[in-house]
Amino acid sequence: MVNPVDDALAEARLTLTTGGVATSGTVRRAWVRPDGSAAHHLLDPATAQPVSVHAADALIEATVVAGTGAWAEVFTKAVLVRGAEAGLPWLDSLGLACRARFADGTELTNDAWDAFVAEGLAQPVHQADEVTA
Repeated sequence: MVNPVDDALAEARLTLTTGGVATSGTVRRAWVRPDGSAAHHLLDPATAQPVSVHAADALIEATVVAGTGAWAEVFTKAVLVRGAEAGLPWLDSLGLACRARFADGTELTNDAWDAFVAEGLAQPVHQADEVTA
């Protein structure tokens, strides 16, 4: 996985024998409308408005491990719309691992992600590590 702001920096290494992983975020494909309001390609279906991209405590990225990469992608979007407070426990109830990152750089993980790390299937990478192909 790569840093959401700088593609040259690695974030974590995951080891999967089955299933898939996806990361989705709001850092890219975001813009400011002429009226100064934030806009983004991810819309909250409850409000038909873009998810927040500019608040200091905004959730800007979600990584999910699921049965397939396609389902992992679906669940990343759901977490970004629901928010970490509701989304991470919900994914725990489904047995899906999730790591969420906020605009201020802090991260939250759910119990399933913590178990994934405890099993040695996910390892954090030092910020200065470069992404290798």
